[in-house]
Amino acid sequence: MSLAGRSQSVATVVDVARHVTELTGISADEVDVTACAEDEQVRYAVYRKAVARLAPADDAPTLALLRKDPDVDLVESVFLSRIAGVAAVLPPSDLAAWLVQRRDLLGVTAALRVRVDEWLVLARVLAGDRVPEGACAVAGDWLQRRLAREAVSDDVLVELAAHGRSDAVRAEARDRLAALARP
Repeated sequence: MSLAGRSQSVATVVDVARHVTELTGISADEVDVTACAEDEQVRYAVYRKAVARLAPADDAPTLALLRKDPDVDLVESVFLSRIAGVAAVLPPSDLAAWLVQRRDLLGVTAALRVRVDEWLVLARVLAGDRVPEGACAVAGDWLQRRLAREAVSDDVLVELAAHGRSDAVRAEARDRLAALARP
C-alpha cells in the first residue's frame, strides 16, 4: 500500500473509531481512538465494547458505520461477536426477526452471509418454526452441531440422525431423540 493509501486508511480508521465511540457514548477517557489505527486488537476491543452497549433494536447505525472500516476481517469478527451477543439476550423468535432486519447490513463477506443464514435457521428452529425439508441435512458443520445439541424438534433431529455430516452429529441427534422420547 502506498504511503498516501496508508494515510487515507489510517484517517478512515480513526474517523470510524471516533464516530463509533461518539455514537455509543464511549468517552475519550475510556479509549484512545488514535491507537485504533495502530493496533487492530485495540480497534477490535473498542468496536466490541461499542456494540455491546447497544440494545439490539438500536444497533443498525453503529453496524453501518463499522462497515466503513477498511479491515473486512476485523469487521466480520465484530459482527460475528455481535450476532452471538444478541442471540444470548433475545428469545429465538426475536433473534430471527433481528437477523432478517440486519441480514444485508451484517453480510460483509460471503462467509458471514452464510453464517447469518445459519443463525437464522437456528433461531427459527429454536422458536418452533418449521424449516424446509432437507435444510438441516445440507447445513454446514457449525449449524448441524448446534441443532443436534439444542433442537427439540423431532423432524430436525430425525433428519440430522439420518443425514448429519459427521458421526458425532448423527449420534448426538439420535441421543437427543431418545432423551426427548423419555417421559
